[in-house]
Amino acid sequence: MIHTAQPELFSGALDNLMRHLLTGCVQSAQRAVLLLGRIESSESTDAEMRDTCERMREQLEDGRV
Repeated sequence: MIHTAQPELFSGALDNLMRHLLTGCVQSAQRAVLLLGRIESSESTDAEMRDTCERMREQLEDGRV
C-alpha cells in the first residue's frame, strides 16, 4: 500500500522506469533504483509493496530490465 508520504516517490520511480524501458537511458534506471530503494526502506511501506520494489530494483541493478 502507498501511504501519503510515498506517492511522489512511487510516481518518480515509475516515470524513470518507463523512460529507461522506452529509451534505454541508464541514468533513468539508476534513478528508479534509488527511488525504489527509498520506498523499500520506508517504515510506512507494507511487506507486499516492499517485496515488489525489491524485486524490480534487483532486476534493474542486474541489467535484466
